[in-house]
Amino acid sequence: MSNAEINRELAALKRMFNLGLRQTPPKVHQKPYIPMLQEQNARKGFFEHFECERLRATLPQTYRAVVTFAYYSGWRKQEILGLSWECIDLQAQMARLDPGTTEDKDGQVMYLKGEMLDTLSAL
Repeated sequence: MSNAEINRELAALKRMFNLGLRQTPPKVHQKPYIPMLQEQNARKGFFEHFECERLRATLPQTYRAVVTFAYYSGWRKQEILGLSWECIDLQAQMARLDPGTTEDKDGQVMYLKGEMLDTLSAL
């Protein structure tokens, strides 16, 4: 198992102890210290602009806007594919992810300009 997988299991165990402490009467009387492991979860595998251009040139027209949006936004695949036109405001030149729709549950706003704005306007 990776450190991240182990940490998710440890987090669940910590949660169980916390819930046990809150019960009336308490199911446990103390919560042990449970250290978490170091995780190496930095993102990697980014495209250079020329690589993105080469990829878009090989794709059918219908997928090019998705790749363009992904390249400029850095948003996750699920976030991009879950977008609807209600999240895009071309007049204000911004794209918005509402709170609760992202992995960290925070909303996000991205201002559209240049190729990104041109691509979405063309759609």
